[in-house]
Amino acid sequence: MWLIMACSQAPVGLDVSITATSVQVQGADVVPLREIDAWPLDADLPGLTAALAGVPPQPYTLTARDNDPWYRVRTVYLTATKAGLGPATFVGGGGVSGPTSARPAGAACAAGASATAARPTTRMDLFGDRAEAWVELSARFHPVLDGFAADLPLECWTGPACDLTYPAGSARESCLSGEREGAADRVTLGGASGCAAPIAKAEGDGSWASDLTTTLRGLGLSAGDRLLISPEPLVPFQRFLEATRAVTAAGVAFPTIPESMVQGNDGPPACTAEIRDAEALGLAAARWYGANHLRD
Repeated sequence: MWLIMACSQAPVGLDVSITATSVQVQGADVVPLREIDAWPLDADLPGLTAALAGVPPQPYTLTARDNDPWYRVRTVYLTATKAGLGPATFVGGGGVSGPTSARPAGAACAAGASATAARPTTRMDLFGDRAEAWVELSARFHPVLDGFAADLPLECWTGPACDLTYPAGSARESCLSGEREGAADRVTLGGASGCAAPIAKAEGDGSWASDLTTTLRGLGLSAGDRLLISPEPLVPFQRFLEATRAVTAAGVAFPTIPESMVQGNDGPPACTAEIRDAEALGLAAARWYGANHLRD
């Protein structure tokens, strides 16, 4: 397995690999690669599921080539996850990323749940192909219950008045403005330039990822915040590795990989993000809280 050797990274738990011709488990071919390529948007690989039947839950290493398109890695990852494996550590010729964190438990809808604030869930869409790639960041807000942002429908929670939740300053005013005027359900995020990071070029040195780390730090995101990553189908695996390493370098937990996959784009972003620093993100959260904490 030259990719593991190139990274000086020993396998973690079970070894699941994508080679030039097949998917392998512990070095043995289990599924021809053409079965993924025939259905690139599927998230299920029956031959891999069969090979993992009876394998106890355990960490595993998912190894792929840097230029493998994301859809291949996604199909293998989601199939292995559904089979009970995890967490996953991702390994490519250009580096290592992970391990993935445990999937967050879904919050139950309970009458009388009272929020103490609002926090964002950030989404990172990774667009592009082998020639270039770029990141778009956005955030949706959720009520904070028991110290954690809970993904709950609006009818499942309420919260104290703005004066109690945000007693003073600009956050209080932002919350009150949300009560009066409402708030957007989604905001776009970026750094000082208005973009999340510069465009990553095939001939580049990977420094775009350090700019992404700077953006995430500037937004004030921390290990307690949830971040999702959704690469476009043809984004090379290398870009996923660079992006996820940028996330963890910023002090944010390894991102969640949803089953959905972003598709289609209008070209590189225009660098017009609405939110560009931690203060603005905090005010947007307070405004969203103000718009949604009251119930008729």
